[in-house]
Amino acid sequence: MIPDLIYDIGAHRGDDTAFYVAKGFRVVAVEANPIMAAELRSRFSAEILSRTVAIEACGIADEIGELEFYAHDHDDWSSFEINSRFVKGNYKTFQVETNTIERLVAKHGVPYYLKADIEGGERHIITRLHLLNSLPLYLSFENNPHTDAQLDILRSLGYDRFKVVEQGTKPGQAEAPNPPKEGKYAPFAFTGYMSGAFGRELPGNWLDYVELKAQLDEIGADHARGKWVGWHDIHCWREKAGGPELAASSADRPAGGFFDGLRRKVASLRKPS
Repeated sequence: MIPDLIYDIGAHRGDDTAFYVAKGFRVVAVEANPIMAAELRSRFSAEILSRTVAIEACGIADEIGELEFYAHDHDDWSSFEINSRFVKGNYKTFQVETNTIERLVAKHGVPYYLKADIEGGERHIITRLHLLNSLPLYLSFENNPHTDAQLDILRSLGYDRFKVVEQGTKPGQAEAPNPPKEGKYAPFAFTGYMSGAFGRELPGNWLDYVELKAQLDEIGADHARGKWVGWHDIHCWREKAGGPELAASSADRPAGGFFDGLRRKVASLRKPS
């Protein structure tokens, strides 16, 4: 793990990337939308030259190749999958290169924190983390229909503390904390387009899995009753630092036990919904 490296997967307009850079981190910003990727290259041209930021204009998938990407006018709805949001507004279709998380890590290294917000594509990251030979200390992803299965995998990989952050208002995050607990102080006001604080700077107490499930179940029940619950990121921490450090290829892994159970979880999550 590289302690000053962050992956911003689903970088969008680059606001989170700018925050991480201001705090003194190096950033790999991954963005599948070709329009947004071009804007990122322009916005961070100086940081690219100084090797503080690397832009990866690609999607994250299970295979290297190309897929159709749907770039919506409401740009944070853009996705590799047509969903219910696409009945409103207009979108353009692009052929976009795809990469795998393990190939990205082989090129740039394992980050301290990995942020994933890619409109349902988070499963292509989480189901392949077991292919890495070490893991990020912190990771976040957007709550989605596959969250339970994804949490099973993450817990198997040693992530044992969690926080749920409502992304619209980001309670407790009116501004970045000062003095800082991660990197340098950066005077940012977080917006609804940002994931915001991470790691030790997140407000509130870290939850165990039982407490996390209770909070997610309450959010789900409110949603079922028709209450607006917003959207949430789930932050995960490997508190017992150094949970399983996994072999880089399946050929190196012993049969049975932990890995067979993990493979079954991964296979079930990859089945079409």
